[in-house]
Amino acid sequence: MEEAQLTAVRDELLLIGLDQVSGYWTPAVIAEWRAARQTIAQYERQSAVELQPVIARNGVLLLDVRTPAEYAAGHIPGSRNIPLGRLAAAIGELPAGQTVIVYCQGASRSPIAASILQSRGWNTVVEMNDGFDGWQAAGASVER
Repeated sequence: MEEAQLTAVRDELLLIGLDQVSGYWTPAVIAEWRAARQTIAQYERQSAVELQPVIARNGVLLLDVRTPAEYAAGHIPGSRNIPLGRLAAAIGELPAGQTVIVYCQGASRSPIAASILQSRGWNTVVEMNDGFDGWQAAGASVER
């Protein structure tokens, strides 16, 4: 990755509260890892439309990782707000053993949150791949 790309990625991560990045993997490194038959953790990704019936049945932890201001402007009913920059420190506040559906505004922060949750022991994590934007576009209910 070129220096300009690294700087741009670092700046974007800083904007969402991640300021202690210690490295990165290039596509070539990932390919080598897979070729060596090493495992790479993955999580499920679904759209807001696909997740609506799952959310309606309850029994899931719906986690909004946007800022408090974004959350106050509108959020999915029943969701809990923990901004991405606070997630690692606040992970002990979350009830263990539940399926977690994580979302942000447009799916830039939620993949990072899903990775953090998995690294801390949550086995069933689903990332809403179109975020709150997708939820609103689907005409689903919004709480303010």
